[in-house]
Amino acid sequence: MSLIGVCAGKGAPGCTFVSINLAMALADNQSRVLLLDLDPDGGDLSAYLGLDPRKGMHLLPQTPGACLESLNREGEPRENVLCVGGFPRSADSNPELIEGILASTRGAGQSAVADLGRVRSDTAALFHSPDLILIVARPRLVSVHGARRAIQDLQDAGVASSRIYAVITGWERQSPADLAESAAALPVRTLGAIPLDRRAAHWLESSQRVPVKGPAHKAFQALASEVARTLAAHPADKRRGSRILR
Repeated sequence: MSLIGVCAGKGAPGCTFVSINLAMALADNQSRVLLLDLDPDGGDLSAYLGLDPRKGMHLLPQTPGACLESLNREGEPRENVLCVGGFPRSADSNPELIEGILASTRGAGQSAVADLGRVRSDTAALFHSPDLILIVARPRLVSVHGARRAIQDLQDAGVASSRIYAVITGWERQSPADLAESAAALPVRTLGAIPLDRRAAHWLESSQRVPVKGPAHKAFQALASEVARTLAAHPADKRRGSRILR
């Protein structure tokens, strides 16, 4: 099974929103999917999905075997997705703990989506674990520049470029040029584009449930299919061994 890391550059383009909806879409075609909030700066997964604040990543042991056993204890089911909340504060996280969680997740025998927050030069090495990395960006100049810097940080850390892809969020249908220009400005392939859907975002935040209709829902279904095809087309050993720039 595969580990998918969702991250971003500067700003807040919607990593958590993408992580939640992608995990739910992937779970439509699988038995179960893990959804992990590993944002070192403190994620919002618990707030979005109404998870128990007394549970979370900060309670997991750093040993891979024990960590894997603890995922089921700290996680809470939402449909076919087992959700594990994040760190209450950035001080509760550290690279060693996150690396141990990612390593144990790879041995869990099921697909996982990890919200990894903003890519920084001091955390870029953590991105060697995911089989597929999705850089989230909005079709705005600052967000695209931030995504480009994040991609460069990952490449400088030795992450294979063949594992890095982009997802553009919040694009408006009346401005298709913004979407095309943003995709062209990114040095990696764009796997999917999520249209601006304020109703879906409001529904998720207010009801703590993922919407099952609307333009965003359809876009995430298409993104999940594209992610599955990409993973199937490139076995894990080839993804990890490749250094070919796209």
